[in-house]
Amino acid sequence: MSGTEGRSLRLEGIKINSFHDNLGVEYATHIQNIGWQDYVANGELSGTTNQSLRLEAIRINLTGSDSTKYDIQYRVHVQNIGWMDWSKNGEVAGTTDLGYRLEAIEIKIVKITADLTAYNAALTAVNPADYSAVSWADYQTIVATNSMTGDNLQTEVDAATAAIMAAAVTLALN
Repeated sequence: MSGTEGRSLRLEGIKINSFHDNLGVEYATHIQNIGWQDYVANGELSGTTNQSLRLEAIRINLTGSDSTKYDIQYRVHVQNIGWMDWSKNGEVAGTTDLGYRLEAIEIKIVKITADLTAYNAALTAVNPADYSAVSWADYQTIVATNSMTGDNLQTEVDAATAAIMAAAVTLALN
């Protein structure tokens, strides 16, 4: 966490760095009497100095070759509200029309895990006893080629699910 709680102190500027390989960070802030600033990146200042202007909201995104493998999640402590719900990947955290100051921010980078629900359903949709040995062996080759875990990207899981479902259609009945 950066900032304070319960001390009525405003955030005026912020610099954010990512310490993960192949990940950068870009962010934009909404400032009192100014509005949204352009995005800055990797440790640059967003906000003001020596102007006594409060930050009112923020948006944060990941950049870099691994940015599709992670979410950046953040929440802010806001005057008269307290801790707001978590935002992620460019969503606005804070307020832009109430004139409330940001007092603190918490940021975390979280690895994205793929949803395997449809993939697992495709694997359990067929019963080996119902199909010929030859066609089942061919089907198992497709399944082995398309083995997935939560560490795979969702697009990879979706492609593997489609391949397994297409192979299931070609199974020959006993």
